[in-house]
Amino acid sequence: MIKNWKYILAISASFITSAAFAQSVQDVQRLVEVERYKEAKATLLRLNTSNPNEEVSYNLGDLYLKEGKIDSANVIFTQALAKDDKSARSMVGLGKVALMKGNTAEAERQFEAAIKRTKGKDASIFKLIGQAYADSDVKDITKALGYINEANKNTKNNDAEAHIILGDIHLKNPNGGGEAMTAYDRAIQIDPNNAKAYLKKGQLYVRSKNYNEAQAAFEKVIALNPNYAPAYRDLGEMNYFVGKYDRAVENFKKYRSMAENSVDTQIKYASFLFLTEDYAGTLAEAQQVLQQDPNNLVMNRLLAYSLYKTNKVPEALQAMENYFKIAQADPTKIIASDYAYYGRMLADTGKTTEATANLEKALAMDPENLDVQNEAAAAYVKAKQYDKAIAMYKTKIAAKPSLVDNFKLAEVYAAAEKFDTADSLYAGIIQARPEYATAYLRRAQIAEAKDKGQTGAAKTAYEEYIKVANQDPTKAASNKQGLFIANYYLGFQAYKAKDLATAKTYWTAAKSLDPTNKDVDVALKNIAAAQKRPTASKRK
Repeated sequence: MIKNWKYILAISASFITSAAFAQSVQDVQRLVEVERYKEAKATLLRLNTSNPNEEVSYNLGDLYLKEGKIDSANVIFTQALAKDDKSARSMVGLGKVALMKGNTAEAERQFEAAIKRTKGKDASIFKLIGQAYADSDVKDITKALGYINEANKNTKNNDAEAHIILGDIHLKNPNGGGEAMTAYDRAIQIDPNNAKAYLKKGQLYVRSKNYNEAQAAFEKVIALNPNYAPAYRDLGEMNYFVGKYDRAVENFKKYRSMAENSVDTQIKYASFLFLTEDYAGTLAEAQQVLQQDPNNLVMNRLLAYSLYKTNKVPEALQAMENYFKIAQADPTKIIASDYAYYGRMLADTGKTTEATANLEKALAMDPENLDVQNEAAAAYVKAKQYDKAIAMYKTKIAAKPSLVDNFKLAEVYAAAEKFDTADSLYAGIIQARPEYATAYLRRAQIAEAKDKGQTGAAKTAYEEYIKVANQDPTKAASNKQGLFIANYYLGFQAYKAKDLATAKTYWTAAKSLDPTNKDVDVALKNIAAAQKRPTASKRK
C-alpha cells in the first residue's frame, strides 16, 4: 500500500501516459510524480531487464520504498551495488533504506560514501539525499538542509526540483511553512510551468487554511495539465474541508476517472465516499475490492464502519471482528477509530464491559477525541461504572469548562445516587442559564428521590419547573414528558391532601400531555368516585 495517508483517506493520482509509451527513466519519473505507480513499476522492471543501469535500479528501489516494501528496495539497491561497487545512486538508496529503518548512522555512512564517490560535484546526488530525508521520519532537518543547499550551490540556485525538495524539507519543521512557500515560489520562478510546484503550493495553502489561494494553485495545475489527477483529488479534499460537498464529490469523481485503475485508487475513492457520508457507495467499492483481495485491511475497515453507519449492527460487528483478525498480521496498522467503532458496536449489542474496554483503547491512542470520551462515559454509565464516568467528565471539564459536560456529570452523580452533588451541579447550571427548564426538572426529581416518605418535599421544585417550562412555547415538545411528570406528581400530592379539585386540575393537564397513560385514567376515575361519595355531614 502506498504510504502517506490522510486519516483513512489515502492519497493517489493519475497520468494519462500509458505504460506502453513510457520508455525512459524520465517517463517513469513523470508517472511517479502523479503517483501512477503500477505503470511506473512495469516500465522499470522492463528497463531493468532490457537496459539495466544504476538509474533504473535506483528508481525501482525508490518505488518499492514508496510502497512501503523496504526489504524489496534493499534487495534492489544491494544487487545494484554488487554489480557496480562505484554506484553512488545505489549507496544513496541503501542510505535511504537505513533512514526508513531508523538507522541514521548507517544512512550517513552511505550518503557520505556517495558524495565521496562523486567528489561532491554531482547535484543530483545531493538532491537524492535531500529527498531521502524529506521522505523519512527524521525530524531534525539540519543535515537535510545541508545536503540540499549543496545541490543548490552546484546548480547555482537554478534547479526547480532542488527547490521543491527544499520546500518539502522545510515542511518537516512545524513552523517551516513560510520557508517552504518561498522555496516553491522559487521553483516556479525557475520553471513557470512546473505543475508539481503549484500542487505543493496548493497543499501548503490548505494546511494554512488559505482556501482561496489553494483553489487558485490547484486550478493552475489543471490549466497546465488538465489530466493531472492529484490536483482534482486535492481540490476535492479542500472542497470537503470547507463544506462544499457537491463540488468535492464532482472533483473526486474526476480524480477517480483519471487515476490509475488500482486497488489503491479504489481505497482512496471509497475513503472519500465514507467521509462524504455516501455509505452505500463506500460499501459497493469495498465489496468489489474484497472480492479480489479479501484481506485488504483498509477495505475491511471501511466495510465494518459503513455497515455500522447504515444501522446494520450485527453485520458490522462481524465485519469488525474479521478486520481485527486480519490486522493481527501487523497490529501497528490498527488506529484509534477502529477501537472506537468496535466499542460502539459492542455497546449497541449490550456488551457493555467489552465496549468500555475498547473505548478505553481508543482513548489511549487518541485522548483528545471528544466523541470517544462521551461514548466511553456513556458506556461506563450503562455498565454502572459511575466512578469512571465521573472521572472522565471531570477531566473534560478541567481541560475545557462546559455547561453541557457539567450537566452530563450531574446526570452521572444522580444515577450513582449521589444526590447532593448532582443537585449542586444542577443549581450551578440554573444560575448560568436560568431559562434551562431541564435543570429545574432534575432538581425536582432529586428532591423526590430523596423524599423516601413521599411527604411532598419536591412540590415547590416541580411548581418552579412548570413555571419555567411554560415560558417558552417553542420548547413545548421537548418539555412534554417533563411536564407530564411534574403534573402527575403535583396531582398525587394534592390527592393525598384531599384537595380533589387541585388534583383533578393537575391530572387533567397530565392527561392532555399523555392521553393514553393508564395511571392518569385511574387517578381521574378515583377523583370522580371520591367526588360522588356523600360527605360526613350529608350521611348524618
